[in-house]
Amino acid sequence: MRFTRGTGNAGSFSRTTDFPGLPSALSCKFDLTVSGNSVAQTTAAIWQMGTNFGTANGAEANSKVHSRFALNLTTTAGQFTLRNIGAGTNSVTFSGTQNITWVINNSGGTITYLAPDGSQETVADDTADVWAGTTRAIDNLPATGPTNALTDWKFVFDGGSASITMDNFLINTVSTAPPQYLAIQASGNNALVTWTNINWTLLAAPAVTGPYTNVAGAVTGYSVPMTNAELFFRLTNSAPGP
Repeated sequence: MRFTRGTGNAGSFSRTTDFPGLPSALSCKFDLTVSGNSVAQTTAAIWQMGTNFGTANGAEANSKVHSRFALNLTTTAGQFTLRNIGAGTNSVTFSGTQNITWVINNSGGTITYLAPDGSQETVADDTADVWAGTTRAIDNLPATGPTNALTDWKFVFDGGSASITMDNFLINTVSTAPPQYLAIQASGNNALVTWTNINWTLLAAPAVTGPYTNVAGAVTGYSVPMTNAELFFRLTNSAPGP
């Protein structure tokens, strides 16, 4: 989806059909590319999430918006920043195609999510995090209207001159339950395998030497020497639990 603006016009898209289930927390992802800009413009475009949106080529009133952030154009073609509109602050400068991740929380409590950089991050109730690639561009962005539901989505491009391209849209609900996941990272000469649910037990063995065997005493992590052999890992729930 590409929007190209010269001067004196505007473009937008709206999703006005409610997301199913009235989600209380959402993760919105899409690829973003900016090109053709040469003049700086603050809040050239805006993304909004809220309720009772329309299809007019203009931003929705704040009374309908739960969460929003904006895009600023720079004087260098292909470069842009993301803007916390309420605070009047901007992110570092980005260029090229960036995968935007917008995590919005309206659940009534803090939620934990798996961030684009592989870390576990938290976002407080009625705030949002905005990532560009693996960089958190806006942290704990306060909600514009905390009482507004997360049912509709809108994008408006009505300032400055550039082309804005978006692709690969993915919108998912974010669970308020603690996540359960496996992480593997280098630790000296070993690979450190960790997971978040203490009821899980790690099973590990080279596939060529026989079946997987239990790693006795492993609770939330296990260190494996890194060799040229190929190792396979899996987790099984070893005891009942939440």
